[in-house]
Amino acid sequence: MAEKEQNHRHDKESLALKSAINFEKRGQLYTLLISGMVISGGAFMAFIGYAVAGIALLAAPLVGLAAQLISGHRRSRKNKEQEAG
Repeated sequence: MAEKEQNHRHDKESLALKSAINFEKRGQLYTLLISGMVISGGAFMAFIGYAVAGIALLAAPLVGLAAQLISGHRRSRKNKEQEAG
């Protein structure tokens, strides 16, 4: 009986982990698509002569992505420190 419950719990945890991984992958894909569209729009704007708007559209997603990478790195370092004790 206890073994069945343990197997069930492991299956649930495995499913939850797979769902979380799929959610993260989907979020990364959407981020890539949206950033690519905005960067492409900025390059197009700069190409047709609207340099300020083009630079703004080019810089905005890059700054946002850099901020996300930095905060993610800090978060993972903090989690590692908490796990270490």
